Amino acid sequence: MDAAERDPALSQLHTDLTNRRREPLLTVLQRGRDRGELPPDSDPELTTDLLTSPFFYRHFVAHRHIPRSMITDVIARVLQQR
Repeated sequence: MDAAERDPALSQLHTDLTNRRREPLLTVLQRGRDRGELPPDSDPELTTDLLTSPFFYRHFVAHRHIPRSMITDVIARVLQQR
């Protein structure tokens, strides 16, 4: 990621990879919104960021274990009813 900030070719590769990894979750969230399972004003892009960021931080920045219970806790908190 650090090198991608300085190298345009690497930056494009990183962007493409990130987009491919995000696409399945974006699709699920959009379908959930379309079916009325998520609020109509929910933002799949922001929700994807909110769902994935805690795990990225915990693994790559804090170098801490991700307990299984954290997965359901994060999902429940991010997708809780308003």
